[in-house]
Amino acid sequence: MQYIPPIGKTGEAPYVDGDPALAIEGDAVSAKAWEHPMREIDNVIKLSGLTPDEADLTQLDQALNLKIAAASSLSPYDIPFNAGFDGDLVAEDLTVKTYGSMILAREVTVIDVVAELETPPTGSGIVFDLTADGVSIFDALPSFAFDTGNYVPGTLKAGIKIAKGAVLNFAVTGIGSGTAGAGLRIGLDGRS
Repeated sequence: MQYIPPIGKTGEAPYVDGDPALAIEGDAVSAKAWEHPMREIDNVIKLSGLTPDEADLTQLDQALNLKIAAASSLSPYDIPFNAGFDGDLVAEDLTVKTYGSMILAREVTVIDVVAELETPPTGSGIVFDLTADGVSIFDALPSFAFDTGNYVPGTLKAGIKIAKGAVLNFAVTGIGSGTAGAGLRIGLDGRS
C-alpha cells in the first residue's frame, strides 16, 4: 500500500483539517485514500480464511492472530547430533558416553526423533538417549537392532516440551557387544 496525499499535493504531504475561524481551508480527500486501506484490510481478512462481515469490527485483529498462529506452528527448530565420527566425519566405533550438549534458546515442542547408523552393531543393540536437564524425553529409549541395524524409534513422552534454558544432552547408553556399531546421526524434529 502506498500513501495517497491530499488532492493537489504530492509526495508525503500531510492532510490539513479546515478551520473556518482561522480561514484555513481543509484538504480534499481522494477516493483512493479511502479505498486502498479498505481493500488492503479486506485482503488480509480474506487471505486469513475469514469471510468479510460488515457487522464484525474485530476481523482484522482475528485475521492477524490467525496468521501469527499459523506462522508460529510452522516454525521448525531441528537439532542434529552426531556420534561415532572422527574429525573428518569418517565413521568410527561408538562408545558409551555423552556426545553432545547444548542449551536451548527457546521452548521446543518435540515432534519426532529420526536416526540413521552407518555400521550396525553385533551381539547387542545400540541405545541412545536425549535428556533435558537430566530427564529423558523418552518413555522407551530408541535403539538400533543388532546385526540388522534396523532403527527402533522408541517412545517420546506425551506432549514433551523442553523449556527455554534447559540443557539438552545426547548420549549413547548401549553399544554392540561384538562390533560396537559406528556412525550414528540423529535429528530432533521440534517446533518453537
